[in-house]
Amino acid sequence: MEHMPPFFRRGARAALAVLCLGGGVVAVSAQPICEIDLGPDTTICQGNSVLLQGPAGFPNYSWSTGESSQDITVSAAGNYTCQVSYPTGNLVTNGDFTGGNLGFNTMFNYGTPLTNEGNYWIGTNAALYHPQFQGTGNGQFMMVNAGWMHSGWRFWCQTLDVCPGQTYVISFRAASLATVNPPVLAWFVNNTWTGVDHVPPATQGQWQNFNLAWTAPAGTYSAEFCIQVSSGWGTGNDFGFDDVDIRSTVVLSDQVTVNVTPLPAFDLGPDITLCDGQSLTLDPAVPGGAYVWQDGSTNPSIVVSTAGNYAVDVTANGCSASDDVDVSYNPLPVVDLGPDLDLCTGETTVLDVTQAGASYGWSDGSGASTLTVSGPGTYGVTVWLNNCIASDQVDIAYNPIPTVELGPDPSICAGEQVTFDANTPGATYLWQDGSTGPTFTASTAGIVDVEVTVNNCTGTDAASVLVNPLPVFDLGPDVTVCPGTVVNLNATVPGGSYLWQDGSTGPTFAANAPGTYSVDVTVANCTTTDVIVVDHYALPVVDLGADVVLCAGNSATLGVTIPGSSYSWSTGAVTSTITTGTAGIYWVDVIQNGCPVRDSVTVSVTPLPVVDLGADPSVCPGDLAVLDATIAGGSYLWSTGAVTPTISVGPGAYDVQVTVNGCPASDAITVIGFPGASVDLGNDTTLCPGEQILLDATQAGASYLWQDGSIASTFLAASAGTYTIDLTDANGCSATDAILVQYATQQSISLGNDTTICQGTALTLDATVPGASYTWSTGATTSAITVSTAGNYSVVVQQGNCSNGDAIAVQISVPPVVDLGNDSTLCPGETVVLNAGNTGSQFVWNTGATSQTLTVSQAGTYSVTVTN
Repeated sequence: MEHMPPFFRRGARAALAVLCLGGGVVAVSAQPICEIDLGPDTTICQGNSVLLQGPAGFPNYSWSTGESSQDITVSAAGNYTCQVSYPTGNLVTNGDFTGGNLGFNTMFNYGTPLTNEGNYWIGTNAALYHPQFQGTGNGQFMMVNAGWMHSGWRFWCQTLDVCPGQTYVISFRAASLATVNPPVLAWFVNNTWTGVDHVPPATQGQWQNFNLAWTAPAGTYSAEFCIQVSSGWGTGNDFGFDDVDIRSTVVLSDQVTVNVTPLPAFDLGPDITLCDGQSLTLDPAVPGGAYVWQDGSTNPSIVVSTAGNYAVDVTANGCSASDDVDVSYNPLPVVDLGPDLDLCTGETTVLDVTQAGASYGWSDGSGASTLTVSGPGTYGVTVWLNNCIASDQVDIAYNPIPTVELGPDPSICAGEQVTFDANTPGATYLWQDGSTGPTFTASTAGIVDVEVTVNNCTGTDAASVLVNPLPVFDLGPDVTVCPGTVVNLNATVPGGSYLWQDGSTGPTFAANAPGTYSVDVTVANCTTTDVIVVDHYALPVVDLGADVVLCAGNSATLGVTIPGSSYSWSTGAVTSTITTGTAGIYWVDVIQNGCPVRDSVTVSVTPLPVVDLGADPSVCPGDLAVLDATIAGGSYLWSTGAVTPTISVGPGAYDVQVTVNGCPASDAITVIGFPGASVDLGNDTTLCPGEQILLDATQAGASYLWQDGSIASTFLAASAGTYTIDLTDANGCSATDAILVQYATQQSISLGNDTTICQGTALTLDATVPGASYTWSTGATTSAITVSTAGNYSVVVQQGNCSNGDAIAVQISVPPVVDLGNDSTLCPGETVVLNAGNTGSQFVWNTGATSQTLTVSQAGTYSVTVTN
């Protein structure tokens, strides 16, 4: 139930002229686009086109041509309209109140409690601000306590940029927060009622969506959107308001006119072909026209006398048209019967003037493209082609052919020559090889022919030259062989006869001594001679030296180097020397010029003593290791300079050489020094009261002994004192450490018991401790704070390295609202029940009664005090 402030009377209304700004931040949005401009009308020439450009940046375009692109290209005259549209999105700033109390104007007061009529609040749960309200939203929303006296008050206003003639959809959500009398809400735009009332559901806390459409009048670019409480219920009239959304799809259009000017009309005529030497006049003849020809001239007409493309641009009334004509020239037919001719007896010639598409007329009356001539005379022809004509003539005479005789075919041996003679008075000559003398000498088999020409008439003859080949054989190149080697010489040729240097006549000869050997071989009366020289190589001297004795592990290099030789060892090696450490007999063949010479040597091996100092030892700091290299019959040399079989040493690298039977062997060892054991319990420390510290000496493989005899790796120190540990690490090395543990003193903190204070009063919470610092749950850092609102308050007090604190719950007792109603007049015997409300509170009537209600039957003034 709502309660009226005492300065309002029932039936009276107060006109408040105060608008409260909801919040201190106002969002600024961009000016909407309310019109478009397609630009001025335009004129184009016939056959041209123009690009009509729609305004950039819009999501949708619609042209009167049906096209939906931003720009269109047109070539026809007409009026063209472009329509664009775009969604504005929600124009409202902070329409869902997520930003709190900002972005709008209101006639209501922003404050709590909401039990005061005329107040509004931004929150998530109305029940937190009024004991009789119920309702939550999608996050924060506006909660309004209107009451009967606020009818006509506008609780939310926001001014937005709009476009004239555009329709905006206005929507919001509302819910009644009281149990009765839901409010009547009405939209006003620029102080004009939209004609629609909105009433949320009567069910408490039930939200409903409301919307309406509003069209901006002509000339309106800004509008104040307000929603008011139109109802004036005495109870109820309380509501939640959220999700304000004002948006539009703006539709804009503009028109542009395109005019088309016709082009000048003229025709240079069809393409034309002339004969060489002809001319042509080209004249467009356009009244009032201006002319530009392809060569830049501006004459109304031109005379053409050469082939080419002739074009003109003619401009009339600001528009240009062009035409062109190809003028080509057919050449006169090319007629050339050539120079006058001298032919030889019996020859004919063909006079040819063939040209595609031509027609012909010869001096003998024939009409073919060729004429065959077989006798002397003058011959002429006329040729017609592409309507062009040309003619020519030639004189033809005849001469006798000369007689040529080269004689019978000759036969010669390879390397011999034969001469042919074709000498004829007044003649020129052409032999088969291109030579031009009257004679020709041949030394190879083949056909010899000659052309003898007198007065351009040629006679020919030919002869076949037969060349018998010389016998072909080869005793080979001169040869040098190893002593004792026989060289077999072979001169065999089919049908041949033979004569060697010693007079023998066989086809082969065995040469077993150094010397020069020759043979003549004859076939078909043709003889060939060949000569060969046979010589013997000198053998090299090979000596590998004395036998070799080695210590095991050593090696010896065996070998002999003889320039120009190759080598083959018993090991398979082919180098001049080999290296071996293995006992055995080794030999080498030294090969020079294919002749081998061998030598051998014996290698013996003495075993080395076996020296082993063992695995690398490790010692703790200050300890020594004993190294032992003892071998029977050995002598010793250590890296320290000692010559004894054993030495005692600390960490480091050592080696020893032991010699037995003249052969030494060695071994090395590294004595490793373990690092000194270490343990660190940390610095001495001071703990806060009640704290403990875990002392940790854990090391892998270590053993432990604490001051109390315990052997764990850790020790929990819970009292002041000195704590020590003896640690033996995994290497057997020891270390000791100690730590002093002390405790600090600390003052306790008390904010007192949880308490309740009356609304409008304040409570001081004091946690003062000398030298301390403070952190309150409110964020304050002073030693004391003053609070006047309900809540849980806590403080952390830092005293040195230690901290403690306390907490207190503070509740607010809201003064009860008491209304005993209007003064009453009773008839005799009547009673009236006065109800102070506020169930659960404490009551004291001026009569002394302590109940919530008082039954009155006598005249008088009655009052009650209510305590929560």
